[in-house]
Amino acid sequence: MQPLNKNQWQVAASVGGPVIEKDSRIEPIPLSSVSAAYGVSQTLTAFAGIHPGTAVYGVYHVDAGFAHELLAPFNLQPGITYSVDLNAFMDRQDSQFKLYPQLDINAYWLMPYRNDYFYVGVSNWFELATEKAHKQKQETHWIPSLHTGYTLQYDSYGFTLEMKYLAPFTNNQNLLVDYYSPSQNGSLGAYISMSRKF
Repeated sequence: MQPLNKNQWQVAASVGGPVIEKDSRIEPIPLSSVSAAYGVSQTLTAFAGIHPGTAVYGVYHVDAGFAHELLAPFNLQPGITYSVDLNAFMDRQDSQFKLYPQLDINAYWLMPYRNDYFYVGVSNWFELATEKAHKQKQETHWIPSLHTGYTLQYDSYGFTLEMKYLAPFTNNQNLLVDYYSPSQNGSLGAYISMSRKF
């Protein structure tokens, strides 16, 4: 969420996913990602990642994009950033390939006397296909998610806890898994990540 300094590198690993109800237990789907980012300038950061967790389920997922700071934080004023990302998926069994553009908008606040920061934002995925499986018409082309998180920053190491409300306008009934949600739409999500800057 917070841009890197110019010429600064960061590597990160994350685990977590949508929360499901299974055998009377509530737990996140154990997805994972590994990413690298580079500070092109003081306000522009480029990044790319791979997602080993989805490969376990037979789908390869990679992504790449950039984040740009529109407004720097100052006192109680939050920093405002946006990121543009392209997600590529390929099914291992039938080699079906799909692209999902992504646009995120975030606000973050630096904590007094610390390098920590708190953030909130909205993530927007866009479905480009006109048909779903079995030649059904694709009616959902915008898939938003809300997120909030906190990053503890210790020198070059960072630790983040993030919560999401995934697809809050998409019905989650009569699916193969029982998603945990405050309504009959979407799913809550829980994620933890660790990063290191160089």
